[in-house]
Amino acid sequence: MTTFNFPRVERRVFKQNFLDTVAIELRYPTYLRLKEKEPLEISESIRNRFPLYEHSKEMQMTPLGTTEPEPVYQFYTKGKDPTLSISASNLVLVTKKYESFENFSSHIEFLIKQAIPHVDTTFFTRVGLRYINNISNIQQNGEDICEWINEKLISVLVSGEIGIIDNMKHELSGQLSGGTGYTFRYGLSPLSNERRKFILDWDYYKGDVEVTDCMDLLKTFHDVHFQFFWWALGNKAKGLLNNGRSSI
Repeated sequence: MTTFNFPRVERRVFKQNFLDTVAIELRYPTYLRLKEKEPLEISESIRNRFPLYEHSKEMQMTPLGTTEPEPVYQFYTKGKDPTLSISASNLVLVTKKYESFENFSSHIEFLIKQAIPHVDTTFFTRVGLRYINNISNIQQNGEDICEWINEKLISVLVSGEIGIIDNMKHELSGQLSGGTGYTFRYGLSPLSNERRKFILDWDYYKGDVEVTDCMDLLKTFHDVHFQFFWWALGNKAKGLLNNGRSSI
C-alpha cells in the first residue's frame, strides 16, 4: 500500500490519549435471516466474551427519506466496553476506552473466528477503521491552538485576516493504492463558556476484502494512521503524550 508522505516516526503506545471513540466496521453481503430472527448461534459463540445482550431497531437516512426500521443486535462485555452491534449487513465494534491497537483488534480477530461464520460469507464488502480524537485543552479565545494542532491545518484560524472564527469544519477524502481510501474530518468547536475542543476524525476503509485478509488490512490501516496522527498535532499535544499526561 502506498502511504502518506509524512515524516517517519516510530510508533508508540501512550499511557493516556485524546481518543473519544475507536470503531471497526465489517460489512458483508446482507444476510436475510438476521432481519427475521435473533442471532442465537452468534450469541452462543461469543457469549464468553460478550455476555450482555440488547435488541433494538435502527433507521437509515437516505436522499429519499428514512428506511424501514431494521433489527440491530447489541452485545456487551461485562464492563460494557467494547460494545458490539450486529445487523443483517454489518458488524461494528466500538470502544471508548482504547488502550492499544493490539488489545482492541484482538476482539475483531475473535469475532471473525466466532461470529462471521454464522453470516455465511468469505468476503467483506467494506472494512473500516475509525479514530475520533477530541483535544479539549484549547483556550476559549483559541490563541494557543497552534500549540495543539499543526499550523498547516489551521492557518486560517491564526492569520487573523478574517477575524475570530466561531466554528470550523473541514473534510478531506483521498485514495491510497490497492483500493484503500480515507476520510479526514477536523474542526474547532463553537465558542462556549468552557475551553474549546478540536476534533481530529479519521476513517480508513477498503471494499471487497477477503475474510482471511482482514486482520492484515486493519494492521496496515493502523500503521499508516500513526504517521498522519502525529503530523496533525502541535508540540504541546505531542509533549503531553510523550510525558504520559494525555495522548492518542
